[in-house]
Amino acid sequence: MFRKLKNRVAAQTARDRKKQQMTELEEALACLQAKNAKLTAENEALRQSSSEVVQENRRLRERLEVLTSEGASRNPCHVKCEPAVFDTPLPWERTWTAFQLVTCCVAFLAVLRCAHVFLSTSLLLCRML
Repeated sequence: MFRKLKNRVAAQTARDRKKQQMTELEEALACLQAKNAKLTAENEALRQSSSEVVQENRRLRERLEVLTSEGASRNPCHVKCEPAVFDTPLPWERTWTAFQLVTCCVAFLAVLRCAHVFLSTSLLLCRML
């Protein structure tokens, strides 16, 4: 009789423990699902931002190419502008973080400003000659 009672108590303890574990797992699942939804939304926002930055970068490259070719055709001194940064192809196959994209764009804009100043100065100097 004592064994039966002891067995019942052990079985009830095991059921209670299993129920507690299931409750904890369900809570963890809900937490992870919420975190997954948040990260998915953040990922989508970053992809959209990345796409916009890539488009802006492409427009700026085209603009720089036009400005560079116009400057070379108007420049009687034939000063050659060699933006070495633009000779390096961008690895489009690779996923970039938002920080890397912003850093790349800032560097690109800095080079663009330098090229503009260089071209403006060259044109001024050539006109003076």
